[in-house]
Amino acid sequence: MTNRSIAVELYLSRHTVDAHLKHVYLKLDIHSRVELTVLALQHRLPIH
Repeated sequence: MTNRSIAVELYLSRHTVDAHLKHVYLKLDIHSRVELTVLALQHRLPIH
């Protein structure tokens, strides 16, 4: 999903979604959704 579609789904600002995603990337030392997906798959985390 795009940040905009996530924001609509969760009734948030797109900027709020951007900020949360940025913090996740920083904490996990990654730089993209692709890296996040790979990390989730490596840890067998459910992806929705």
